[in-house]
Amino acid sequence: MVPQTSKKQIFMRAIAIDPMRRLVVEVEFEAGAGDMDVAEHLDAVDAEPVFVFETGDVLLVDSAASRRAEAALVGRDDMDRAFSFDIGADRTFHGPALVVGPRSAGGWSDVSISPERLSSIAFDGPEAAFEELGGWIN
Repeated sequence: MVPQTSKKQIFMRAIAIDPMRRLVVEVEFEAGAGDMDVAEHLDAVDAEPVFVFETGDVLLVDSAASRRAEAALVGRDDMDRAFSFDIGADRTFHGPALVVGPRSAGGWSDVSISPERLSSIAFDGPEAAFEELGGWIN
């Protein structure tokens, strides 16, 4: 009789930033998540690295989010693309984002930064739309 081995699912931690809901929360992906996994979470075709934190963690955004945000601001696209956030780097990013650990041979790695470290994120967006979402989400 061959002993059965249990396959343990291994996950990696990431931090999701949702400017529409003004939410920063820890999420999990299968270990070694690649670009397609990350892009899917962002509802994007491509995830673009736009900032590297002092820990080596990487901020990824939808590569087309800026163009969609611009269109939204002039009323030609979904208003959720007008939502933005500033991580304190004097740069504003549009749309949802993920913070992941540095790229490894198998894909992105576990994030080392904590959601609490990102508590100073400043969110911006249409207040009327924010109120319709029911305010702050815990």
